[in-house]
This record gives sequence, C-alpha cells and structure tokens, in this order.
Amino acid sequence: MRYFDRLPPLLQVAFIVGLLLLLTTAVVGFFAPVLWVLALVASQSSASPPWYIDPVRLYVIPANLGMLGGACQFAVTTYSRRFRRPDRRPFPLDSWQSQVRVIALLAALPLGAIVVVLVLPLGLVLPLGWPADFLPIGITLLALGALLAACVWLISVAVQQAADQRKHQGT
Repeated sequence: MRYFDRLPPLLQVAFIVGLLLLLTTAVVGFFAPVLWVLALVASQSSASPPWYIDPVRLYVIPANLGMLGGACQFAVTTYSRRFRRPDRRPFPLDSWQSQVRVIALLAALPLGAIVVVLVLPLGLVLPLGWPADFLPIGITLLALGALLAACVWLISVAVQQAADQRKHQGT
C-alpha cells in the first residue's frame, strides 16, 4: 500500500487484519492436507472422529478466512480509490460508520460459514437428505458471489469515472 499512513486508523487496522487473514489462508490451505492425514491416523484409535477429519470442513475454513481478508482489502481499496459518484454525492466510505458497514456486510457470510462448520455435527443429514457439508459450501459460494459482485462494482465505477474524466478533459 503506497499511502498507508494516509488511511484512517480503522482502515489501517482493516488493511493489517486483511493481510494477516490472507496469510493465514495461505498457510492453513497449504498445511490442511498434512493435518487431515494426521487426523486420520489419530482417529483410528478414537471412538468419535474430530471435526477436522472431514476434508470439506477443513477447506471451508481457510476459504472463508480468505474472503474475510478480501472484505477488509475491499474496504481499503474503495477508500483509496476516492472516486466520485456520477451524481456528485460524497466519496464512498467517507465516514468510519460506512467503512464498518461495508466490512461487516461483506464479512457476515464468511463468518457465518465458519460458525456453521464448527457447530454442525459430523454425519448430520439435512431435511432433503443431503449431507450437512452442503450448507457451509453453499454459504461459502454466496460469500464468494457477494465479494465478486463488490469487486465488479468497484471496477465498473472506476471505469465510468475514467470515462467521465476523459470526456471532461476533451471539452
């Protein structure tokens, strides 16, 4: 980040937390297969398998941690772009309340998926006869869609701003 010292304190914290979450995602995603094999070996002597024996649950957690990091980075990037809206309203994320609102909205689904993964018991069957692993996977996909939609919105507004600037420079 080129202008880290110019960010408000909340976004400085969000930037650091986002980087730490993305680093955690990389480390946990890299070591998840090793943890899974060790859990399989350890569960041979145990009566009830631990929650991390399920590879789906083991990979849903780092994916959602990465999306939490992406939500923090999205708020920082949006504030750093400082683009004006076409109707001349103030900058997006100008106040700390709006910054917290964006981070909370984009972080709600990944946090919910992590809670579902940790709370749902193994072997649970949903009412339609589907395994319970479909629930955190579905929430994760919704969270990914929300984060991608937010990024597409940011890109479209930036492109529109660049077109408006070129139009005003030409006149």
